[in-house]
Amino acid sequence: MSVPGKCIFCGGKGLTKEHLFPQWMRPLLQGYVEASELPSYAQLRTFGGLSVPGLPSANGWNNQGYIFNKRLRVVCRSCNNGWMSQQEQATKSLLTAMIEGRPAPLGQDEQFQLALWCALRAAIFERDDPKNAAISRYQYRYIYEHRTLPDGWKVFAASYSGLEWAARMFHLSGKVLNINDQSMPSAPNTHLTAIGMGKTICVVLGSTATNASFVTTRLSPTGLEQIWPFVQALEWPVAPEIGDEALGQIAYGTPYFM
Repeated sequence: MSVPGKCIFCGGKGLTKEHLFPQWMRPLLQGYVEASELPSYAQLRTFGGLSVPGLPSANGWNNQGYIFNKRLRVVCRSCNNGWMSQQEQATKSLLTAMIEGRPAPLGQDEQFQLALWCALRAAIFERDDPKNAAISRYQYRYIYEHRTLPDGWKVFAASYSGLEWAARMFHLSGKVLNINDQSMPSAPNTHLTAIGMGKTICVVLGSTATNASFVTTRLSPTGLEQIWPFVQALEWPVAPEIGDEALGQIAYGTPYFM
């Protein structure tokens, strides 16, 4: 859990407002937002109580709204204008090509940059509902100090052929039983974030449960390519494309969280 009033990454002061989606994406995605009837960002309240498999579904909407208006005051000016801005610039041309569905090579470095960008979006988005946050203060600090994803995280990507998720973020968090000692954590320890951008969908998974590897493996979506940890080089766009129905099952927890 981060400290209120301090940067979620470095712990510094002087917070600035950070957009969920950067403003340079707006002209690329605005048409999708206007065409969709769904809120373009949303969170679910925590699910909890059972070990994987057999997680219950989440219990209702918590926050939702228009993604380009959503800003969170959780990152300091130094991080926002420094290493995070540099990482954004390193990923911008690749993200643009993927949003538009244009060919692009996804080697190990490209996949790492994309995975880190997605992880940062997920980490920032989770702070919209801090009482149900599953990402620990240690993990935020780890990202800041090492400029990479924490242990126990996975990121996936796929080409997207639908409309509802073409400009959308969705997050849920929950409690997963620690198998080693059969204890239930006092706070959420597992999270999933789906990020839809034009012709691309990415999913971020993470867990700090004692059986985290099993949890993230169990929750890993089918039909998407794993880009973190690195498995193999890819050529974008990848086949097959994923549609709204399959993506809804992944993001909303069916069958993964039912």
